[in-house]
Amino acid sequence: MPAIYAAVLLLVTPLSSLTPVSHAQEQLNTGHIAVIMPLKSDSLGRQADAVRRGALQAAAANKEGPAVVVHATSDDLKDILATYNRAVQEGAQAVIGPLSRTAVNALARGGKIRIPTLALNAIDSEIVIPRQLYSFGLQIDSEAKQLARIAAKKGLRRALVVRADTPVSSRIVEAFKSEWSELGGTIVEQIPYTSDSTQLIKLRDKTQAAQADLVLLALDSSRARTVRPYIGGAISVFATSLAYASNDPLENFDLEGVIFVDMPWLLIPDHPAVITYNQVAAFTTLEIQRFYALGIDAYRIAVELVRPALKIDDEPLDGVTGLVMRGQNQGFVRELTPAEFHNGVARVMADTVFR
Repeated sequence: MPAIYAAVLLLVTPLSSLTPVSHAQEQLNTGHIAVIMPLKSDSLGRQADAVRRGALQAAAANKEGPAVVVHATSDDLKDILATYNRAVQEGAQAVIGPLSRTAVNALARGGKIRIPTLALNAIDSEIVIPRQLYSFGLQIDSEAKQLARIAAKKGLRRALVVRADTPVSSRIVEAFKSEWSELGGTIVEQIPYTSDSTQLIKLRDKTQAAQADLVLLALDSSRARTVRPYIGGAISVFATSLAYASNDPLENFDLEGVIFVDMPWLLIPDHPAVITYNQVAAFTTLEIQRFYALGIDAYRIAVELVRPALKIDDEPLDGVTGLVMRGQNQGFVRELTPAEFHNGVARVMADTVFR
């Protein structure tokens, strides 16, 4: 085994992951999947480590599959592109990564993509996507679109939106609006988020005056908890997985009745795919658990990408992050599990709606 593989695996793998590393060492002669993650990043290091550990866990569970070789990078784009080229030269069958949208776009623009590469973020729409570059991730846009489909399936048609002055909130609103209009829905009003109680008291009146039959909270968990009690219980309230930031019933108590979508990994512990893989006790936040699950499904997709024909084209992957299927522009998209808060606990909805 080339020394660089052993060095990288030893440097970035904790003792708790030695089984997957051993598997990787044994299988190198039959090819491997390179995982390129910004493990040296101050801002993304924890998320990158969770993805890394998820991919290693998936490789350990798939005794017949390709090994995983981890390459640690910083946030520097030159470092990421150089590491990608090195991974290809060292014989990777496929690559998982990069993680950040900036790095993914840089690779799409300037990288020479010669092997199947699964980027873990969206690629900007104006970029011509290289033939072997695919994308998969935790995009909030697809969640917003699924919420629109669920609402339409319930016969709802008039939405009032509460939005924050953030890029993420804007993405939620735009994605929801696009899908909602195609389904015949109307957005009757968009209300900026406020924590002022006087303005919040007027929210219920605005909802009634606009004759809305649903409220979309395009907000994170903290803001959603602030707004939700002022809406009342006579109208459907929807949110993305951002609302589910904790599994503590006390923290979620003010989200009563909010319908949201999230991955089976967090909502269905007895799901056939979920029980296949080990939980990591050190991952105490739901955000980091989502990235761990992303690493598991990314490995499973990458294994498919090195096959002569993609089974996922004919049958969606029943993943830990959701039902994974092919989307547009060489992307993989997820249908998530609809759930509802009841007494602070996230409960899967009986009438789960998929595409």
